[in-house]
Amino acid sequence: MSISTGKRLRAEGAYPVPWVSIGRHHRVLTAPLLAFLGLRVDDLSDPAGTMPAQAAVDGVPQQEGAA
Repeated sequence: MSISTGKRLRAEGAYPVPWVSIGRHHRVLTAPLLAFLGLRVDDLSDPAGTMPAQAAVDGVPQQEGAA
């Protein structure tokens, strides 16, 4: 989707998924976007199933229970 289309849809309240505004930036929420695309969060884990998509922050794996 182009930037201008995204801005127009947000202004019209017709954006297809929930989004949040953080300062001048707009972010789409991951879970609703995946649902809109027909995907599940667990579909994004690695083939061995050892590292869920949300277990990495800036590409660095996080240990369970680490904050």
